Parts: sequence; structure tokens; C-alpha cells
Amino acid sequence: MQQSMVDALGIGALSAEDQESTLDAVGGAIFAGVMMRVLDLMPEGKQDELERLLDSKADPEVIFGYLGDNISNFAQIIKEEADKFKTGMDARMKELME
Repeated sequence: MQQSMVDALGIGALSAEDQESTLDAVGGAIFAGVMMRVLDLMPEGKQDELERLLDSKADPEVIFGYLGDNISNFAQIIKEEADKFKTGMDARMKELME
């Protein structure tokens, strides 16, 4: 997921430290959008399994692995949500600069 977000946000040229800092800053917003979409795609039983993972405070890599195994277009959803976030931020920055 991290590389998908790096690519979608266009921050690949940044140092690894700066990439991580940027992802920490925007990751929550993107993660929320991703979760809303994948929950709509998952059958109830799989949603229950995901909820147990989240409640157990499983490592993010475990959660993303689970989602990748159960959502065929998971990487595409990440890219789309990151693109949506970036577009929104670009528009907001443009408004602020006017």
C-alpha cells in the first residue's frame, strides 16, 4: 500500500524519510476513504473478520495483506483514493493562493 500511495501522490523523488513523513500526515485521510470503499465490497463474514483484526490492533501490514487477499482491486482503490486526496489538496492550495 505504501508504494501505491507514494506513486499516486507523486512523492517518489523525496527521501525515504520525507516520504514517510508525508504519508504519516495524509495517510489517515486516505485510509478512511479506502476503508469506506472496501467495506462496501466485502461480504458480511469478511467484514466481521476485518473488524476482529482492527479490534485486535493488528499490524497495518497484516490488515492491508488481508484486504489485498480479499479485495481483487485493492491496489487500484488505494490509488484512486490517493488521487482523490491529491486532487482535493491541489484545489484547496489553488484556492488559498488566489
